[in-house]
Amino acid sequence: MKRLRDEVAERAHLRQLQALGAANNRPGVDTVRFNIPGEGTRAIGVLSPLPMITDPVIIDGYTQPSASANTLAIGDNANLLIELNGATATLTNATVVGLRITGGNSAVKGLIINRFGAGGIQIDTNGGNTIGGNRKLVIFPLSELPEMGRGKGVRLQRYKDGGLSDAKVFKLDEGLTWLDPAGRTQKLPKAELRDWRGNRADAGRLAPKGFSKSNKFA
Repeated sequence: MKRLRDEVAERAHLRQLQALGAANNRPGVDTVRFNIPGEGTRAIGVLSPLPMITDPVIIDGYTQPSASANTLAIGDNANLLIELNGATATLTNATVVGLRITGGNSAVKGLIINRFGAGGIQIDTNGGNTIGGNRKLVIFPLSELPEMGRGKGVRLQRYKDGGLSDAKVFKLDEGLTWLDPAGRTQKLPKAELRDWRGNRADAGRLAPKGFSKSNKFA
């Protein structure tokens, strides 16, 4: 059972996120910071759709004490401690996203965003938006990997923040599989992988719903 002070803190930060609506009416960039008491990941249960982001804002999960961004070129040592969780009866329909950005020049970083019916983040208009910590997936043909000489490397994916967490070779016709936190095998068939198919060194798209929080296939 949650301690009372934790519930109060989480509700306060949820109100801060809902205040995005008020921030939309203020010129300039607003920043959402976190300082929720307690250890481990602090889950914020979102009970109703958050306001659309129509004015620049920075939502920075790394401001939570003990949270940190990835510092590895290969692998991932990020410590994400703020979770936006949409697992409620009013948010599981197919039209609701966690954060919807239309204003441009916004940044979202250091967050775990999951269990929203239509995905974690949706960017509709205006450029200049960044999604930190990566958590993006790109699928490209194995034929695009050149044979390199010893001591040389090749770029697999392009990053704004973060680095390579994992890589997997698979047969497209058989679909992509991975293990969820409970050790169960999840699978996306070929027809559902079209949004992530591209070319080597592309940035990719946010990982599919249900992908492991560790950013690993196994």
